[in-house]
Amino acid sequence: MAGYRQRGHRIALEASFGGTRFFYADTYDLLGHFREYLLLDDATKKWLATLPRN
Repeated sequence: MAGYRQRGHRIALEASFGGTRFFYADTYDLLGHFREYLLLDDATKKWLATLPRN
């Protein structure tokens, strides 16, 4: 997030659930869309591994 802020982009949303964090960087002027980042904690990674896959 600091890198986006240093380059003049605002952070449109920053939140967390449990130990997992996420944020949206407003890069609309540069790319035509926002960038989403999801920073998973170990518990969330383990839970995701239990989900069925095709």
